Amino acid sequence: MMKKKIVTALTVLALTVPSLPVTTHAAGEAVQVWLTNPNNNTWLARQADVNFASSSGGADYTINVNNGTTYQSMDGFGASLTDSSAWLLANKLSASKRTEVMNNLFGPSGINISALRQPIGASDFNWESWTYDDTTNNVDDMNLNSFSLWREDAYIRPMLDQAYNVNKGRIKLFAAPWSPPAWMKTNKGLNGNTGGTLRTDAYQAYANYLVKYLQQYSAKGTPIYAMSVQNEPKFNPNWPGMVMTANEQVNFINVLGPKLSQNGLNTKIMAYDHNYDDINYASTVLSSSASSYVSGSAFHYYSNLSHSNLTTLHNQYPSKDIWFTEGGSGTWIGGGTSKGMFQDLIMHTIRFPRNWAKSYIMWNIALDQNGGPALAGIDGTNRGLITIRSDATDNVSYNPQYYGLGHSSKFVDQGANRIDTNTFQDSMEDVAYKNPDGSIALILSNRQASAKSVKIQWGSQSFTYQVPAEGAITFKWSGNGSTGTGPVTGVTPVAGGTYQITAKVSSKALDVTSGSTADGATIQQWDYAGGNNQKWTLRDAGNGYYNIINLNSGKGLDVDGSSTADGAKVQQWTVSGSGGLNQQWQLVSAGNGYYKIINRSSGKGLDISNSSTANGAVVQQWTSFGGDNQLFTFQTP
Repeated sequence: MMKKKIVTALTVLALTVPSLPVTTHAAGEAVQVWLTNPNNNTWLARQADVNFASSSGGADYTINVNNGTTYQSMDGFGASLTDSSAWLLANKLSASKRTEVMNNLFGPSGINISALRQPIGASDFNWESWTYDDTTNNVDDMNLNSFSLWREDAYIRPMLDQAYNVNKGRIKLFAAPWSPPAWMKTNKGLNGNTGGTLRTDAYQAYANYLVKYLQQYSAKGTPIYAMSVQNEPKFNPNWPGMVMTANEQVNFINVLGPKLSQNGLNTKIMAYDHNYDDINYASTVLSSSASSYVSGSAFHYYSNLSHSNLTTLHNQYPSKDIWFTEGGSGTWIGGGTSKGMFQDLIMHTIRFPRNWAKSYIMWNIALDQNGGPALAGIDGTNRGLITIRSDATDNVSYNPQYYGLGHSSKFVDQGANRIDTNTFQDSMEDVAYKNPDGSIALILSNRQASAKSVKIQWGSQSFTYQVPAEGAITFKWSGNGSTGTGPVTGVTPVAGGTYQITAKVSSKALDVTSGSTADGATIQQWDYAGGNNQKWTLRDAGNGYYNIINLNSGKGLDVDGSSTADGAKVQQWTVSGSGGLNQQWQLVSAGNGYYKIINRSSGKGLDISNSSTANGAVVQQWTSFGGDNQLFTFQTP
């Protein structure tokens, strides 16, 4: 997709992992260190290994790696081999140079890309607009007699085959159409702003069109793993595109889904495939009659930062997957500097997986020095992972986008599971994975203008490393030395103890707003600063329940009005004796040191509203479902 403005105002997250019994294991496991420091032009360069030890001293930040808690499995990291990218690879590189570049993109000695998202027909990064069933004067072809993949023969298919076979078996292919054939649309045009919408009498033909595409791709040895039915369905661009409402998508998937089954195709259908500031569209599809045919939903990032929306959607539909399928990049990001573009990319590669995305797929693999080739109207600010000059031969440069993606794609294999770590959003951010071979990859980004030390705690072992200002590191180790069942900090809550109570979803502490001592003051979450309004004493209320008393005000956690409704406010209020039932709380272990905090009156759990990671997010009660926004740790302040 062309340049789109991304808002870079960031919210704050800092997740603190609880204490658990530590597994005994051998010290000294070696850790690979791969560093990018854009301030001195170091890009994904291997440094001297470090080793875990029984003690590594203090640091500015401590990150606890707990591979005993796993989340989604990963499908891959990659980009799109668009018409533009394929043309440059095929026509502007010699055979030997092309082999070198392909290995750098798709091989283990390079960044080891594991996912490609292919346009079904033309996108905006094409020499011209076309589909696989264009007809003279856009006459109907309901039997698809004109269907053919011939448009790919000159360079798209050869480049796709070469890329796919560099590390055969590693790449999963995703696909999305920008537009159906023009004759299937109400205004018989390909462009989104003039072509109209999908004709209802063409639903069968369009479903058969997509089936043919999937069948022929599979026959050529490149099966499609997952497909959406419309790229960016809320957008009507001046290039191939089409608006498709959520209800239209439901109706069409109800036609397509049975056809995939009837033809023995196991390609996953992804709903939506547009910006992540809107999850209502995806929710409409996932909750519809088409739900049984839909494996999950796909998202892009051309909007306000909205990563936590994906966790909200996951909590609503935990059996449905989430994919990030397009993230364009260029000089319209991060002030147009190499450092700015790199920092933006690393931020997204951390935050999308931390919010349940199974993939991270960028846009163009390659563009030229002018940000093309592209259809008319596309400006020149876009950048691919690499730049291949179109006015020369064998002139290739590797962009910050290449190295930023490589911090994940090189080290995280298909089938890896994201594992539990704490993160410090806007300062020291991270995400970690356990690969199928047991190895662990931890991606770390220092978003600050000064170098910081970080301690990596894994079970009873740790090491400390200095992370340069605005730099990023991938640490990778074999994973054989520890189960990493938990860090060595934190306590088990008991009556009489005073604690910092931290939300798993945000790593922020329960906090009485503005340090108030008044009845009715709102409870919120906030970065822990050590104030008494963030410290809580457990007082035995009998029968396994506790009053949770704020150290600053002496008042207890209280459900407003003894409400039993979802969304009822949690506040502080004077507690007399053991208090009302709305002031009594049960601590229910959820494993790995996390607790649900359940109100005795309502039976509902303490809950961070909307799974927010922001300072000031209100604390409420909600039916307990065990989401990260309902899990808390207790730590000695």
